[in-house]
Amino acid sequence: MGIVKASRPIHNTLAKAIAYIINDAKTKDGTLVSGFGCNPQDAAVRFQETTDLQKHISGRNRKLENGKKEVVAYHWIQSFDADDNLTPEEIHEIGMEWVHEVLGDRFEFILATHVNTENPHNHLIFNAVSYADGRKFHSQKNKTIAFFRAKNDEVRRRYGLQITVDEGKAQAPIHPNPKSYRSQLRTIINETIRHSADFQDFRQLMQEQGVEIKEGKYLSFRMSGQQRFVRDKTLGDLFSKAAIIHRIDQKNQYANRVHTLSRSKRISAAKDLADALFTMRREDIEQFSDFDLRISALRKQAADTKADISKLNDKIHQAEWLVQVVGIYQKYKPLADELESKTVFGKKAFQKTYSEELKLFQSAKAKLEQQGISLHIRTDALERIITRSEGEADDLHQTLENIENRIDRLVDAQNIVDRLENGEEYVFIRHQKQDEQEKKKHRTEDYSL
Repeated sequence: MGIVKASRPIHNTLAKAIAYIINDAKTKDGTLVSGFGCNPQDAAVRFQETTDLQKHISGRNRKLENGKKEVVAYHWIQSFDADDNLTPEEIHEIGMEWVHEVLGDRFEFILATHVNTENPHNHLIFNAVSYADGRKFHSQKNKTIAFFRAKNDEVRRRYGLQITVDEGKAQAPIHPNPKSYRSQLRTIINETIRHSADFQDFRQLMQEQGVEIKEGKYLSFRMSGQQRFVRDKTLGDLFSKAAIIHRIDQKNQYANRVHTLSRSKRISAAKDLADALFTMRREDIEQFSDFDLRISALRKQAADTKADISKLNDKIHQAEWLVQVVGIYQKYKPLADELESKTVFGKKAFQKTYSEELKLFQSAKAKLEQQGISLHIRTDALERIITRSEGEADDLHQTLENIENRIDRLVDAQNIVDRLENGEEYVFIRHQKQDEQEKKKHRTEDYSL
């Protein structure tokens, strides 16, 4: 089956686990082994360097409760179905693509393809600490499994492979097709109707968008680059000339209808209605279905903005991590330089005295080189990146707040219009109480007279 599953987390047998998955007898003499941020021979050392730096920078070297040992790496297995008909090299390529999808080039890893069994499969071992920003990988059993499997499914779809769902049942591969001319025409016509005052205006707007219209027994449309006209009846009942005219009229009458409905009801919340009508004009709401369309579009925009904020936060955290790593490198470089000037016998004594400091220096140097960072980089350059990114993040937070406020106003307006159209009295308690308080105040004044 084409699935992925988690093996046991690795605590203190990292070198042994890596040696097992890169075994030449299982990986075609090591030709089916790849690493990121490390190579198979020094992976355990590189993993440990990252962990040591993270502990030094964070100041945490905590012991886990109940005698538990800290997770130093994670081990996953990616399986394939015999019906996939893939070569070992293709299986390895798919594995690498999957790993980059789930880890995002943040964690050092080793991927090995085993071909010594009936069904070839991939073994993945990755560091529990990110070498890019020092963050630990937070494994949440169900969420992590679901995420890793979803990414595996995405990669398999790209290769035209079946997707395994629900206890081994296979789902046919999905090959997304580009939008047909008919689908594009429907989208253009629907959008143009929203902005048309009448049918003549509709024709003019369509022409400006490169769509030619021919009138006869049927309406026919032809987009730029399209060879043949498409008749309205092939687009659906909503796209005939009569239907388009009706939809334009219905759209133009909508705002007036809301006004009319509002006058026919007992509405004590005039301000709320005014706000709803203002929101409708500002958001270009011309028919009730526009509410859901606009709210859906804004929620998608909000989700995209949140994703951009998350990326910026990652960039900030990575820069902050690099500032710390550069600081360690610069702090202990004089010791490393002094070591080089010592005699053979002097080096041994010097290394013994400053073993921890020199170890941190080598770890910091390795991490900078892994990420292609110049050893001569100045921390103030990184500080400028942080400041600029924080400013961009603040702007995005403000944008997100504005989007969410627009969504709230649209939802409120939608509820008001929905209640009006369904014949409710729409009386707001708070306004009734205000009226009662006013009347009570006047009665008190009358008595005082």
